[in-house]
Amino acid sequence: MFLGQFHVNLDSKGRLVVPAKFRDELQDNFYLAHGFDGNLAIYTAAKFEAMLMQVSQMPITKKKSRDYFRVLTARSVQCVPDKAGRINIPDELAKEVGLKKECVVVGVFDRIEIWDKDNWDNYYNDTAANFEAIAESLDRLPGEEDE
Repeated sequence: MFLGQFHVNLDSKGRLVVPAKFRDELQDNFYLAHGFDGNLAIYTAAKFEAMLMQVSQMPITKKKSRDYFRVLTARSVQCVPDKAGRINIPDELAKEVGLKKECVVVGVFDRIEIWDKDNWDNYYNDTAANFEAIAESLDRLPGEEDE
């Protein structure tokens, strides 16, 4: 399970250190893919392969299914960190989500997200300010009993 946030920098070669807290669970083989809301996502190999199997079951006759599958897979890369725990962030992916030097790596239960620091700060501040309203709008929060 991935939890917490860490501030890291992209180096001049486009590499990012995956926080040590996350590396044990990721092991030596994981995937970097386009995420949602302006971030990149890191998945364990097992999670990414399971996602691909689910997506491959979507009807190929539906354009949205084809579009989603293409964007998910076109620039996804398999990552093997170096001895320092660094992975290379391909330029195309970094540009798509606006990664600059300062980044925030966020654990989101079954995945890790990589955000540009300014984008993360804006997203988090806006969302956290509405946290109670968001909770109120959900059908049911985890741990609530059916009434």
